[in-house]
Amino acid sequence: MNSRLASIVRLSNERKLVVAITVVSLAVLSEGPEAVALTVFGVGFKTHAEAVGLPSELYRFSETGPMEQRWDIPESYYGLSLATDGASLFVGEFAGAIERYNFHGGYLGEFADVSGLAGANARGQNLETDAAGSIYVNFGGQSSLPRTSFRLDASGSVAQSFSHPELVFPRGIDAAANGDVYILNNAGAGVGNRIFRFSANGAHVDDFAIPEVDNPSDIAINEANGELYVADGSGNAVHVYDISFGMPAYLDTLALPGHGSDVFVEPRSGRIFGSYFTVENKPVLHVRDVGFEVSRDGALVTHFVEDAPSQFQTVAGLVAVVPEPARAVLVTIAAGLTWLRRRFAHALRRARGGAP
Repeated sequence: MNSRLASIVRLSNERKLVVAITVVSLAVLSEGPEAVALTVFGVGFKTHAEAVGLPSELYRFSETGPMEQRWDIPESYYGLSLATDGASLFVGEFAGAIERYNFHGGYLGEFADVSGLAGANARGQNLETDAAGSIYVNFGGQSSLPRTSFRLDASGSVAQSFSHPELVFPRGIDAAANGDVYILNNAGAGVGNRIFRFSANGAHVDDFAIPEVDNPSDIAINEANGELYVADGSGNAVHVYDISFGMPAYLDTLALPGHGSDVFVEPRSGRIFGSYFTVENKPVLHVRDVGFEVSRDGALVTHFVEDAPSQFQTVAGLVAVVPEPARAVLVTIAAGLTWLRRRFAHALRRARGGAP
C-alpha cells in the first residue's frame, strides 16, 4: 500500500471514529433537562429567635427537595439574594456587600459592594448572572428615588451602569441573549409597575407596563428560548413573557402557593426555581420563606424547605447548578471532540498532500 493510499485509509477510519464519537457525545448532551441532575442552593438568615442579629446561612438541597447541608456564613448579614456563575455562589446582603462562597460553604472573600453607588436608601439587594458569567445587581430602596443598577465583571468592578429618572424601585435585573438588560420597576405611584429595557452599553431603549402583575418582586430570563419570568408578591404566581422581539408579550401565569419573592432559571435545562413566602399567625405571627421548582406548564414540582421549625423557614433565594462531577464529564466530552476534530483535520491535510 503506497503512502497516499495509507493516508486515505487512515482518513476514512478516523472519519468513522469522529462520526461515532460525535453521535455518542451528542446523544449524551441532548438527552434533555433530566439528563444531568442538579444541586440546589438556597440562602437565608438566622431569625432573632435563633441568634442575635441576622447572620446569613447557605443551604444545599437535593433536586428532589430534602436539605442536605447547612452552613453558617457570618461574613454576610441578612442575606436575601443568591446568584451563581457556575463555579461559585454570590450572596447579596440586604443593604451591603456581595460575598462569595464555594459550593461547600467556604468563604472566598468579599466580591463587591456597590450599595454606596446605587443611590439613597439602597436596600433590598437583588443579584443575577448571565450566560457569560457577569453579575447584575440592583437595590429596591425604601423611598421613591431613582437608583442605579450595575453589571459587574469577574473582578467585581462596575462594567456598566443602568439608570432612568422613572426607575425608582428596581426589584430585579437580568440580561437577554442579545445583551439587552431588563430591569423590573415596582412602584405603586409614578410610572407604576413596569419593565425597563436597556442596551448592553447602558442606553435606555424602552419600558413596558405589566398589568398582569400585582406586586412584582423579581425577574429571570431564559436566554435559550427568550422567555422572561416575573415573580408576583401579591398575585401568588410567576408570570411568563416572550421577549424574543424585545417588547414583553404576556404568555402565561404559573400559580404558587404563596407570595412570589424570587425566581431563577437554570440556564442549561431551563428549569424554573424560586421562593415564595406565607404569613402565618397561629399561634404567633411569623413569615415563612420556602423554595420551589415549578414546571413550565404550571405544575409545582417540589418544595425546598429548611430543616428547622416552621416559624424559622427563611429560604429567601435559590439557584441550581450542575454538580461538579457532571460538569467534569461535559468538559471531558467537549475536550475529546476538540481533539478528534483537530486529528481529523490533520489527517485530511496529509491525505490531500498538504503540510502536516
